[in-house]
Amino acid sequence: MAAYLKALSMISAQDTFGQSAMAEVPVKSENSCFQIHPCNYKEYIPAASLRRMSRLVRFSLTSALDCFKQLEDLSPDAIITTTGLGCLDDTLTFLTQMHQNGEKLLNPSAFISSTHNAVGGQIALLKKLHIPNLTHTQKEASFETGLVEAMMMLEDGEANNVLVGGFDEITPLTIDLWKQMGCLSMKATDKNTLLSANNKGVLLGEGAGFFVLSSDATASCRSVLVGVEVKHSSSEELDSLTTKFLTKYKLNSTDIDLLILGLDGTSNTLNLLDLMNANFEEATIAGFKHLSGCFNTDTSFALWLANSAILNESIHQECCLRGNKDRKFDKVLIVNSSKANSYSFNLVAKC
Repeated sequence: MAAYLKALSMISAQDTFGQSAMAEVPVKSENSCFQIHPCNYKEYIPAASLRRMSRLVRFSLTSALDCFKQLEDLSPDAIITTTGLGCLDDTLTFLTQMHQNGEKLLNPSAFISSTHNAVGGQIALLKKLHIPNLTHTQKEASFETGLVEAMMMLEDGEANNVLVGGFDEITPLTIDLWKQMGCLSMKATDKNTLLSANNKGVLLGEGAGFFVLSSDATASCRSVLVGVEVKHSSSEELDSLTTKFLTKYKLNSTDIDLLILGLDGTSNTLNLLDLMNANFEEATIAGFKHLSGCFNTDTSFALWLANSAILNESIHQECCLRGNKDRKFDKVLIVNSSKANSYSFNLVAKC
């Protein structure tokens, strides 16, 4: 069953919050990392509550509350939050206290805030919602799994409106660990670098994207999430997996106007380049990880980008890898991959 996107909000390294498109001049990474573009949390979160929240909870909660601001009569039937690693900063605080205190007399606040479902709980508390509240954490497939859960709820009639969000953060410790492992890209990454696949590391990123999925279309809806699928398979089967996914919706590669690929500039996503070169000759090809950075729920940024392209009939020049960036995008396919040969497919169409 298709799910209509009634509202969406993205806080990322780019100036996407409250915007329908990225700024003409995009933000570049600093020290191989993308940190979120600052926004005013006080407009959404009471000051008394804000002081007790970690950085991740602040920007994730602000993104979620912005969806409520867009739909004043919004009363979701379920909340689904997704994250790969959860509240890393609070987890570090709790583990540090445990080590320093010899595992005795621990302050429970840091542990409570470090749980993966902390954001979902804060949304429910602030909006006084007594509804199903679920959190998915399946590494790089977390956000897609949450979308599948939401669409199943809509199809089964368990909900009419579901709030779905994906979020992850980076901390100074995670940056240091990635550097020690040699997993960070030590050189500037632009859209041309994505096509070379010569980088030995990636750009780290963070962000929070929330979406209201509905079984009913309204006049404000601009796009619809037609289907989502996650597959674990070898890279040799990616082409057939893509064909099978499109066939399920009676489509083929020539029907796709925009193909958004999760290229990160390394050999890990080299197979996505093969997909681009083998099919989709008539489609515009775009990348996004050189603008958002890599994080476990970065598909949320790609979904925001797909909606932006449909709404504005244009994809940002810095995203466009091949084809016409200014055209009507009626059907958009997002293909993302992980290091463990897990592939996700998201099909978005114009309403």
